Amino acid sequence: MNNFNKKLRHIYFPFLGISIAFLLVYSFLNWVFVIQLKSISVHEDIVNIWVPLFLPLIPVLIWVRPRLRLLQLKTGSRDFLFFYTFAASIVMGTPVSVAQHYLLTATGKMTHLKNIGEIDKHEETKYYTLKSCFIDKAHGSAYASFDVSGKHSQDFNMHLYVVYPMLENAGHVMDSTCKAAIGFTWRKTIKNSLSDAAKDQEYGQFARECQAEIDSRQLDVFEYLDRVGNSADGDGLAEAFRRNEKYRNSQVSIFYAVCEPFENHNGHKLPWIFYSFLIVHAVWLIMLVAVKLSKYQLSFFESGKGTEDRDLKEFIGYFKPVKDYTITPILIFINLLFALLVCFSGGGFMYTDNEMLIKWGANYEPLVEQGQYWRLLTAAFLHGGLLHLFMNMAFLIVAGTVLEPLLGKFKFLMVYLLLALLASCCSLWWYDPVLSVGASGAVFGLFGVLVVFAMAGITGPENSWEILFGTVLFIAYNLLLGLATKGVDNAGHIGGLSAGIFIGVILAIPKTPLTVKYRKADWED
Repeated sequence: MNNFNKKLRHIYFPFLGISIAFLLVYSFLNWVFVIQLKSISVHEDIVNIWVPLFLPLIPVLIWVRPRLRLLQLKTGSRDFLFFYTFAASIVMGTPVSVAQHYLLTATGKMTHLKNIGEIDKHEETKYYTLKSCFIDKAHGSAYASFDVSGKHSQDFNMHLYVVYPMLENAGHVMDSTCKAAIGFTWRKTIKNSLSDAAKDQEYGQFARECQAEIDSRQLDVFEYLDRVGNSADGDGLAEAFRRNEKYRNSQVSIFYAVCEPFENHNGHKLPWIFYSFLIVHAVWLIMLVAVKLSKYQLSFFESGKGTEDRDLKEFIGYFKPVKDYTITPILIFINLLFALLVCFSGGGFMYTDNEMLIKWGANYEPLVEQGQYWRLLTAAFLHGGLLHLFMNMAFLIVAGTVLEPLLGKFKFLMVYLLLALLASCCSLWWYDPVLSVGASGAVFGLFGVLVVFAMAGITGPENSWEILFGTVLFIAYNLLLGLATKGVDNAGHIGGLSAGIFIGVILAIPKTPLTVKYRKADWED
């Protein structure tokens, strides 16, 4: 019982206080700057889901993780500290995410209109009611988009967006402008392993089912209108309207037509804020009870000296420029900056569609042939989603920690940029017009250099074979994975690897074997 009380006092209660504070502060800032003032324009999924789930890592790493070291989380060769750290972030972020969905619907105002023509005479609100309206079904427009998902890109997702102009009455059908439209969205997932012909057939059936659903509805019968937010669906519906031949020059507001009573618009979101908070924090308490306290760390902590967190310092060190390790963290920051810019300009957090990637500089042959050669380089700093970015940056750290101290800052940077360019060129040469992004071509090239250096003994006689074995294993696994997975730019990988081996041979000629003194973090200097 004494140990349980100490867990409550030293770990659970402080975590509970931080969790409540994070929920209140984040919700307040979101309500003020995003919902009310609209001073920050960002996709709803980012604000409501991804930021609440990942932002808690900051307070967790600063205040919670040092206290987690009071627990005996290491058993044999397994260390569960990372698992508990990540779980703490999820526990803290889950009720915050639920609360943002509630804020979005609960704070929206309702405006009552006689007809849709009055919409620009009132302050913009989220909800509207209409006494009458006319839906111009004869001039609807649609837009379809496709993407792949899944760990191995095994899912092929089809999205269909359809909009119909809303007019004051049937007498306005001869007009060439409209002020609003109602939108419909559908999504269907099939296997990405299907042939192109089979995918076309599946899409045709999907489109017919959506059309049948539209035909069975009375589009002008609804309880209220719900303004489509800043989201992927909102982007798709906006693109569908831009394809409208008759009204495409109109500036419109797009709405969902809701048939349920307005009193139900919040659903059960409010009680679920409390339910989710209680559930995840009860699970967290059980996780804390399930492990023992470390007597050594507890005595150290209660003496006022805190706990030592070398793992966290080492992790931060990979992102901190130091004397012999400067360019690698800078490259990581540039990649992260590109990812944030794409994300906040409307790109997805977990997945970014091709149109957004092309806008930001993806490698695309038709545009490169038009003289946009800068895409050969910018493509190496763009990524198709969070997992793509995470994997490439992790492997860049692995290669950079060994190669940058050997090559020096300037030469390492020049080699990286040259490899990125050559990988992009190889991708253009090998494939028919296809879009490619990612740092993997340059990273494969770095591992090609590393293979040559390890074989030449430049990485040091005591660890060359370990480095060589790990590098070859990495290359073989990723090449085989690329061959077995659709949507992977194998030409860029192989081109980067070949270029890296060639450059590695050139760089290795004047060198003699030496012992590498591996980078140490600042706190060990």
